Amino acid sequence: MMVGLKSARFLFVGSFSGMIACGQSMLWGTESASSSRVELDVHAVQPSSGRPGDVAVVTGQGFGERVTVSFDQALSDVEWLGSEALLVTVPPSKVEGPVDVIVVEGNQSVRLVDGFTILGDDGAGATTGGTTTGTTGGGTTLDETGLLDTGDTGEIDTATGTPWTGTTGDTGGDLPSGVVQMQHLQVSCPSCLGLTSDLQVSAEAAFHDPVPGGWLDWLPALGTCTINPPNDPLVSSYIDVGEWVTLTSGTSTLRLDREVDATGARYTVAGLGTDEFLRTAFFDLTVPDGGDYGAWSVPDAVLTPTGFSDIQPWELLLVSPLDAFSARLSKSGTELTWSPTGTGTFLLMVDVYSPAGLPTGDLVVCQSADSGEMTLPGGYFSAHPAGSLLVVYLIRNQFERTALGGESWLEGVAQMGVIGTAVLVP
Repeated sequence: MMVGLKSARFLFVGSFSGMIACGQSMLWGTESASSSRVELDVHAVQPSSGRPGDVAVVTGQGFGERVTVSFDQALSDVEWLGSEALLVTVPPSKVEGPVDVIVVEGNQSVRLVDGFTILGDDGAGATTGGTTTGTTGGGTTLDETGLLDTGDTGEIDTATGTPWTGTTGDTGGDLPSGVVQMQHLQVSCPSCLGLTSDLQVSAEAAFHDPVPGGWLDWLPALGTCTINPPNDPLVSSYIDVGEWVTLTSGTSTLRLDREVDATGARYTVAGLGTDEFLRTAFFDLTVPDGGDYGAWSVPDAVLTPTGFSDIQPWELLLVSPLDAFSARLSKSGTELTWSPTGTGTFLLMVDVYSPAGLPTGDLVVCQSADSGEMTLPGGYFSAHPAGSLLVVYLIRNQFERTALGGESWLEGVAQMGVIGTAVLVP
């Protein structure tokens, strides 16, 4: 049995054509203080070294307005920037060198081991990114480089707390807004879905005039599901910034070439290998031409998530066409699990087809914390008969947002996911 996959809504820019055309876009907006509570986690402290009295930004998730931050045993002054960022002042310290950063929210605590280096008057001390441990979180070691000395304007993104540390080129003016997406998708049965490869690895970028909202605003709030959410492009035209742009992490560089149509210039690369999608790594964006803006760059534009070691029900991963659609999703609700946990959010999306493989037009989308488990409510499938065919997307999202000056922002999202098949049962 082969089903035809939807093609228009998978990409965050709606009509983007360079990415896999078999699902729905996954870019989401920033979480507000009133959103559903999520598991506490700490990603990094930026910069990762400094002296007492210096200001730093702690990024993560699950931060409430009463959160506390300690450097070793010394409490810090904290300014709450949102559930994913805190502006902190390095407290007085009797020690120099690496110290643990401890974040406490209610009955949850997370310790970033050697997460910050206290410098002395001579500036001595080695910078370290730290390793997350504690009562929550996945214990992920991040490839954190800290802030680069490339012309920091002092502007802070109030959504993530990430300072703008890029360069603005010769014009010295504000940069355009933009969005960058990296994606690694494993397809369990490509022949069932009309695809020729079981691996879809790609990257895409677009730049545009500043507008309200974000590319991921269409997704449901954390801890909720919805059916057929609208996913219209955030803008209708894109800015040409030259023939190509690059995404670089260490010695790995991806070149995204310009594609031009009636909406403007967009930048894509597809058909990448799995080794080119580095796990838990920051990628820097470089725009060598920049058009009217001149050359510019954004350090740490995208952070890639880790992969999976297990997904249940395991039948979602069956690759033989003879075994496809063996997984059962129930109209009374289904529990799905995965490991390891991640530091971003997790998306479960289900495309519904008739028992004969014809599209119904219905898409169920759920978003949660990347905690390792999610219940898919069965009520969203009440209009469909048992035996309906399902295409299931299990996607972990890692989101970054960087201020580019003025009203301009760069949104970066990296996604690691699996596309499986299932059948609807009572």
